[in-house]
Amino acid sequence: MDIRHLKTLIALAEHKSYVAAADAIGLSQSAESLHIKALEQFLKTRLFDRSSRPALMNVNGHALVEKARALPDKPRGAGCLLSLASLKRLENREGSCVFPPNR
Repeated sequence: MDIRHLKTLIALAEHKSYVAAADAIGLSQSAESLHIKALEQFLKTRLFDRSSRPALMNVNGHALVEKARALPDKPRGAGCLLSLASLKRLENREGSCVFPPNR
């Protein structure tokens, strides 16, 4: 996972459309989809509810967007690793992944 994947997620949250988000960040829809799948695999959780059309960002996706927006625009070196490490997962009562709130 890298910062580009998080920027893709943020664009999806802001534009609420795969087409508009892909255009806004200069990616093809297939590259955008790969970024989201990479994030989901890295975090071992779903960020979107794909049972509906269009796919809707779930609570995990919204929580990650909130955390990602708090990261510096151009993280460098160890600071980037520490920022990404701050996205550690916690288990809620239902067993799905949630992220700690910003402090």
